[in-house]
Amino acid sequence: MDEAELLNLFLYGETDRVEHKERFYEAKDKICQTICAFANDLPNHNKPSVVFIGQKDDGTCANMTIDTKLLEDIASIRNEGKILPFPTMEVQKHTLNGCDVVAIIVHPSENTPIFYTDDKRNNHIWVRVGPSTRKATRSEETTLTRKRKYVEYDVTPVRQATLSDLNLIYLHEIYIPRAVSPEILEENDRPIEHQLSALHLSTPDGIPTVTGLLVAGNTIRYFLPDVYIQFVRYPGDDIGGITLDDQQIDGRLDDMIKNIMDKIRVNITTQTNIMTSDKSIVKQDYPLEALRQLVINAILHRDYEMSRSPIRVVWFDDRIEIISPGGLEGTVNKENFGQPYATYYRNPNLATVMKTLKHVEQFGAGIRIARKLLHENGNPPPEFNLDVSNFVIVTVRKAT
Repeated sequence: MDEAELLNLFLYGETDRVEHKERFYEAKDKICQTICAFANDLPNHNKPSVVFIGQKDDGTCANMTIDTKLLEDIASIRNEGKILPFPTMEVQKHTLNGCDVVAIIVHPSENTPIFYTDDKRNNHIWVRVGPSTRKATRSEETTLTRKRKYVEYDVTPVRQATLSDLNLIYLHEIYIPRAVSPEILEENDRPIEHQLSALHLSTPDGIPTVTGLLVAGNTIRYFLPDVYIQFVRYPGDDIGGITLDDQQIDGRLDDMIKNIMDKIRVNITTQTNIMTSDKSIVKQDYPLEALRQLVINAILHRDYEMSRSPIRVVWFDDRIEIISPGGLEGTVNKENFGQPYATYYRNPNLATVMKTLKHVEQFGAGIRIARKLLHENGNPPPEFNLDVSNFVIVTVRKAT
């Protein structure tokens, strides 16, 4: 979007493509609702929309100071995980008609509907109707679901599957109450097909998506045979013919994560060094939470479409190797890998699920958290091998 088009939108006033706010921090919740609405693009403009920050309601300039921190805080909205699936947005500083403003340029999403979860954990689909932002009605939700384009593999319909291949009890009792606000759940006339399609777990006509099977599939590997974690423990420091443990860990996402973490937990060695009669130091060879962050990262970012390999957790006496199928993707490269600003999601809908199930608290922070915990435990920094074709390998070495 060039300067001339931005100026035209800025001067025209609020419409279903334009919102003005005087300040950011005081209006952040409303701004997030509007970003969600613009990403949903209910009017189907197929053009970017803009939230201008720095202009008063009467059209005069707020004379706002725009510094680097403000721009970073606004840009961080995308990775907070409150607007999901992730919106495509740009944050830019402009001087329009003599007024310094921040322009949040929001592109229409092909992965609708988009939800926004506020600080009270209420999550809603927001849409733009004229110059106002409001919650979507049931018919508007249906419209957004039906205009979805299946561009990401994780929402691709699995044509051989039906709703009978999903654990509907688990969805009703566990997943949907976490993913949907209570007032929406009270609308008990909403058919299951409508609920699941709005959550990207099925198509409107009831065909489970890849994400739907990952969340609640009864026999996931019948449809996705390579979706499991291979845990192998070898004696010594090299791969040999003998294994101490070799197990395929599968099942729906919640169970797979629980079971791999149970397996890791029992393999961690804990030592207690007695210092005095009333004080001791407990030390593990690996911090459990650091390994959890790295395993979650592997599950979230693996290639579910092209790869025919499982995730592998390989345990040696001196190190652990976590091998995730699928190389670097999108804007992430060798130079920026692991940096907080370098985030690209091969599986954006799966990311929504991981957030809903509380396996992810803050997007883009997993590697940073793992590094910090390893350092505090006395382990060397994790080593990332990005040179193996179509794999990312992280090596975690034992604490000394």
